[in-house]
Amino acid sequence: MTRQWEENNGNFRDIGLGQAFLMQLYMGYFSGISRKCVLAEACSKCLSVLIRNGGNLLGSSTQDDDLWLGEADSELTEETWRSWAQCQSRRRLIYAAYVMDAHMSLAHNSRGLYSPLDIETPMPAARRLWAAETFPEWKELVVALRQLNRPYRNPSLRDLMLDRSLMLEQDGTAVDLTFARLATVGGLWTFVQEVQQLNAHRGESSIWSPTLLNARRAELSSLLQLRTAGQDLREPLEVELLRETVLMHIYVCPETLQLSTGRLLDGHDSWSSPTQYARRWLDSTDCGQALWHAGRVVQAAAKCPPGSLCDVFAFSLLHAAVVLWCYGLLARSQPRPLHQLRVPGDATVVIGSGEATECETLLTPTSLVILGIRNSPIPLSDPVSIIDTVGKILKSNRGSDVMSAGPAELCRLLDELGRAADRYLVS
Repeated sequence: MTRQWEENNGNFRDIGLGQAFLMQLYMGYFSGISRKCVLAEACSKCLSVLIRNGGNLLGSSTQDDDLWLGEADSELTEETWRSWAQCQSRRRLIYAAYVMDAHMSLAHNSRGLYSPLDIETPMPAARRLWAAETFPEWKELVVALRQLNRPYRNPSLRDLMLDRSLMLEQDGTAVDLTFARLATVGGLWTFVQEVQQLNAHRGESSIWSPTLLNARRAELSSLLQLRTAGQDLREPLEVELLRETVLMHIYVCPETLQLSTGRLLDGHDSWSSPTQYARRWLDSTDCGQALWHAGRVVQAAAKCPPGSLCDVFAFSLLHAAVVLWCYGLLARSQPRPLHQLRVPGDATVVIGSGEATECETLLTPTSLVILGIRNSPIPLSDPVSIIDTVGKILKSNRGSDVMSAGPAELCRLLDELGRAADRYLVS
């Protein structure tokens, strides 16, 4: 593929080559093979350069009103349809590249290449317009859309980031809601990463005020919980899973938390002592917030359509499992932590369920559980069973299909977590 670009500069404008390179990177990111992940990350910058140098940014910025207002209904031709499809192909390539970059960043806890405020390309058109197979079918949809008197220019990701009320107005009539939802969650993930970095160093000699940091987290949490007008039809479970994962990351960084238990994963029966970050998290209200959203991630994953729990969605489930696993181990190592695991006579609260509120997880001394495959309660005081439950959710989502390398590698990592917890509890 690179040879084709080297031999002819005109191939930079070939959308098909850009799409093929995007798919190649995506398969590398979530292959479950470390060397392929590293190579994909090393080549990720190439895609953004190809999109820019191939004229995709200019070609995708054709104003929608050129189509909706520039011609009468009777003047819409098949050539108009083909030009529109070419423009939409470039838009979808740009947003697919952005969403993939955000998913890679979330899955591997790395910095993304793109800022959401730099994406000024209008959102792709509604999926039913894009999926029209014939010109008459497409023309009929365009004429119907004109009669709704809607804005003639779709908002860009930058527009949605700067004015979240625009997201509330989207109902799928003009904008592809799948791209809009995934892109906005990915955009907010960029800001959540900044909050994570500031929170990780809180308590050290820092110039950042805790009040400012808490206000920023509260703002991001409220923005992530906004819903679009089109979600009367219910938000896809995969999007809900990602949204809850990003909300969980506002209150905890799973990778940083897991550093407290690194010796267990190295084969030891115990670790020296929890890190300052882990102790501070365990004794704060952030712990309850993170547990709540981790429970929501597990519940959403258990309900995902068969075969859909892969790639970034499988990594999201792994992150939630790490948080629950670390909590079970860390709370056992501390004398009566703030969030009690087992208190005789206390009520049982299913974290992340619709029957219990977030406040019950945060303020009430209760026995916290998640629901297993058959809705059996699994206490957070049993990290081995928690990991086993998450592994069963991941495996059952594949059904009778052969598990691909990515999810299979995550199952292996879950098995390691389960064995480490078992060694610690036995010792």
